Amino acid sequence: MRKLRVLVTGPDNNQGLLRFIEEGLVQLSADVAVLSTNPSRNSVSPALLGLASRMPVFGWRLAAKFEDLCFASHAVQFNVRLKSIIAQWMPDILISLLCWGDPLEPGLLDASIDVYKVGWLMDDPFLHTGSLAKVLESFDALYVVDGSWAEPVRLASGRPVEMLACGACLKSHHPVPKDRIPARFNCDTVFVGTSYRGQSAGIVRRKLLRSVADLHLSIYGDAGWNSSDSDDDRLPECWRGGELNSAEANLVYNAASVVLNIHHPQWRLGTSLRTFAICASGAFQLVDWRPELERFFDPGTEIVTYSCREELREKLIYYRANDTLRLQIARAGLDRVRAEHTYSDRLRYVLERAHFLTRPRMRQVVECTRAAERYYA
Repeated sequence: MRKLRVLVTGPDNNQGLLRFIEEGLVQLSADVAVLSTNPSRNSVSPALLGLASRMPVFGWRLAAKFEDLCFASHAVQFNVRLKSIIAQWMPDILISLLCWGDPLEPGLLDASIDVYKVGWLMDDPFLHTGSLAKVLESFDALYVVDGSWAEPVRLASGRPVEMLACGACLKSHHPVPKDRIPARFNCDTVFVGTSYRGQSAGIVRRKLLRSVADLHLSIYGDAGWNSSDSDDDRLPECWRGGELNSAEANLVYNAASVVLNIHHPQWRLGTSLRTFAICASGAFQLVDWRPELERFFDPGTEIVTYSCREELREKLIYYRANDTLRLQIARAGLDRVRAEHTYSDRLRYVLERAHFLTRPRMRQVVECTRAAERYYA
């Protein structure tokens, strides 16, 4: 009997999510194929976009139009490849990691495609451009990483919806001895993440980080952190460099005494993948509290939370001065992730709910049914 075949689509970015899912499925002895939703390098020309945007008066409109045309071209190529892989490789199940900017065409995964289809929403489908909301009905089952999205998604799709948080890939995020960490990653207090410069999503991050900028803070992320809003803004001084891949982020987490975590505003119930990754690295984490965060970690024992700038500063000073307690909490967080919050744990649940680990595979059931129909015809 052949292995369970799983086709995974999703973004191939610095966070490593697509690779984490692939690794989790391999650990479950599945045969995995991966299709990235990222545009190819040849589909968008940064130089041409920059030239168009600098044109007077209508430059920004021309650049936006060019981006739209490039995305439309990429979407066509992606959907042709997706349909081709499904037809030729014949997977048992498709798992789509749905993020803003996903090129999946609504209606492509119709009933004629003989594969069980799972959509795992990593972003709120009703924010950004709202394009994700158009593909919800394409799936047989849907999962959301934030519980507040579940009911609107169910109403819009008519499909069963469950909350399923992200997890950790222990192969990518794990403890590293201090003497094996390159000196360039050495830091005390660190934040790794996007600045969202010029967007409302960046306001909270900048205000929180400014409140602790004098406490040996290091920031890794996009160049937006290198821009200041005022003469007394210290964040540009804290910026240590550009975006990190998952391996580099793991080294930074291991090097730091305290790792700060700040959710994107779309997070309302639950927590993001970074929360699990930081704990899996064996690092001590200070994270802004979100309702239902307690479902995954015990605050004060496995992680430490804060609810305002004053509390963040107070707790950061306290835990930086208490090495024993800080290391104890970090160890407890690591143990919790290893026991309950790996991607193989999450994917095992998905496969069990789709009955691929508890009864004959969907394709085999369909083939047997069709054979019986032909026999009795």
